[in-house]
Amino acid sequence: MVILKKFYSSNISKKYIKWLKDEETIKYTSINPNLSKNEIVKYIKQHQNNKFQKIFRIFYLKKHIGNIRINFLDNDEVTVGIIIGEKNFYNLGIGTKALKKLAEYLKIEKVKSIIAYVSKKNLKSIFFFKKNGFYLVNKKKYFLKIKRNT
Repeated sequence: MVILKKFYSSNISKKYIKWLKDEETIKYTSINPNLSKNEIVKYIKQHQNNKFQKIFRIFYLKKHIGNIRINFLDNDEVTVGIIIGEKNFYNLGIGTKALKKLAEYLKIEKVKSIIAYVSKKNLKSIFFFKKNGFYLVNKKKYFLKIKRNT
C-alpha cells in the first residue's frame, strides 16, 4: 500500500540526505548534490507551512522510499516532481500509485491539471508520465512540458 505523508524538517534522515547526494537518483533533477544538511532543512521548512508548495513523503510497506513535490501555479494548476530514492523499489508501480493518491488530493483542492517539466534525456520519466495520462504541451531545448487533468 502506498501512502503520502507531509514532509517536515523533523523527518529528514541520513537515508534521505543520501538520496539527495546520489548522482543516479538526482541525475535529471535540479537538486544540488552539495547541499548541506542545514540547506536541506531550510528547504523542507519552506515547504511545510507553505500553501503554494508542498512536499509529501512516499511510503511503501511502511518505509519512506521517495518524495513527491507540488507547486501551485494558480488555483487550478500545479507542477509536480517525483523521486524514488530507494532503488530496490524502482519499477514496482509505486510512482504510479503515489501519483494517483496525489491526484485524489488535488481533486479535493479543486486543482484541474498537473504539469511536469521533464528533461528530454530522461526517457524513464517521459515513459512514466505518458503511461500515467500526461501528454506533450510544449518542447523546449532541454525540457518537455507535459500535462494531464486530475
